[in-house]
Amino acid sequence: MARPNLSLLMAAATALACGLAPGGADARARAPAFLPGGAVADPPAGFVDFCARDTVSCAAGLSPDRLPALTLAATCAAGAACPPIWSAGAMVTGAIEPGATPPAAALLRPAVVRQPAATVPTTVATADLLATVKRVNSQVNRRVIQVSDRDARGVDEYWERPAPGKHPIGDCEDIAIEKRMTLVEGGFPPELLFLAVVFKQGFGLHTVLVARLPDGDRVLDSLSGHLRRWNETRYVWLRQQRADTPMEWHRIGGLPATTLVSQPAVGDDARS
Repeated sequence: MARPNLSLLMAAATALACGLAPGGADARARAPAFLPGGAVADPPAGFVDFCARDTVSCAAGLSPDRLPALTLAATCAAGAACPPIWSAGAMVTGAIEPGATPPAAALLRPAVVRQPAATVPTTVATADLLATVKRVNSQVNRRVIQVSDRDARGVDEYWERPAPGKHPIGDCEDIAIEKRMTLVEGGFPPELLFLAVVFKQGFGLHTVLVARLPDGDRVLDSLSGHLRRWNETRYVWLRQQRADTPMEWHRIGGLPATTLVSQPAVGDDARS
């Protein structure tokens, strides 16, 4: 079980304190199809460590010119001086005690750098991309047994691709990494895949993989076998990775309050 990150829980509390009860069709209709990028944020500490240990997997499928940023991550992980994006405490993700709620609401520190709008290639049919994502999401959820880092390794936070074998294990981050690697190895465009950190009421911080399809962002979730649009999840969305620059993370920006948490699809609470 990972140590909860105070700044992320405060962000979730802020969203909930603004009256964010689960919304219905109206809230979903107001939400954009794609997660809007906001100010630059610290990447998850476990992700920084993962990239330092396994740069190839961290940048799988991306252009080699993205590797310098990952080399910098390795330097930071070794204890060298880091630029501001990695300073002030990278966040720790993972589940907290069932039934837990965020602490008193507070805003994250302000920042002004914003994520540029992502482009979505249209050379591949949406139906083909969607079918591939659905298949991989279901297969990995069935194959990988979800176990916390504390139970599996005796530590709070350790991101890695689940080891091959008959009964692979991993937590939400590991399962998200496995889904991304499986998709990329199968020829899925890596620039359409990115990680995101969310808050689930009664559960805690949670990491998912997001696929940016031509008709909107879809969530590959270890807690659900259903492939849902991002605004059809019952989550507070906190931070997202920039797909083409793995070490660059952003807050979620420009959302009306009523769109941060929306009505769950059928089977939302099913655990893998």
